[in-house]
Amino acid sequence: MKRFYLLALPGMLVLTACQPVQPHTIDTQPMAAPLLTAADKITNAMTAAPSSVAADAAVRDWPIDATLGEAKELRPGTNGWVCRPDDPSSPTDDPRCLDANWLNVFGLDFGPEREAQSNIGISYMLMGDSVADNDDPSALVPPAGQEWQLDPPHLMVASPRPLDPALYTTDHHSGGPFIMFGGTPAEHIMVPVANVPAQDAADKIANAMSAAPMIIAQDATIIDWPIDPTLGEGKVLRAGTNGWVCRPDDPSSPTDDPR
Repeated sequence: MKRFYLLALPGMLVLTACQPVQPHTIDTQPMAAPLLTAADKITNAMTAAPSSVAADAAVRDWPIDATLGEAKELRPGTNGWVCRPDDPSSPTDDPRCLDANWLNVFGLDFGPEREAQSNIGISYMLMGDSVADNDDPSALVPPAGQEWQLDPPHLMVASPRPLDPALYTTDHHSGGPFIMFGGTPAEHIMVPVANVPAQDAADKIANAMSAAPMIIAQDATIIDWPIDPTLGEGKVLRAGTNGWVCRPDDPSSPTDDPR
């Protein structure tokens, strides 16, 4: 648990939650490295789910050419689950493990049709993933002017019934369960199982302001973390008037830590 302290010094009061910016080094998320051998692909595929699932799952590769049919099985399994290594068509590392019900509904990947379903289907993606468009399963690249949607580690749940957007949001910034590909044969619920990083400026400002009392945070300058620290400081997300600077969650740390 993080603790905040008030330090009483002669003539001054120091609150450590918001503070002047200090130089900081972060690691940016790398592009997924190509997996070259069958052993590499099996190891990568098994990172998608708990070992109790992945250890006995079949592992199936991605096809070199989707028009030629499914890719080869890299390892047989015994528990009804199928894991796949990183999808080479996406920019991040995104292996997945699919249970038998999920496979009965979607097969190994989303397509234009969906089979009849009587039970929920489950898929693990504990390394997270990236999708081109949260609403369009056929999109291969993001819409003009938008970036890839980066999702944290999560479960995917396929429901036998249509999903009600009045019950589950379609906003992938919400931090809780949300609908992906709503209203299409590929619709399912995404259930994050790790902290969701702030992705847009409004999210980052709100996150940064949670670090201090409102009387401080409401008029503070908000400065982002740099994408590449060698290029200088991050950009100013909001100019302030009270001399305080707040920063959103540090993406290089595992917990939510605005300051």
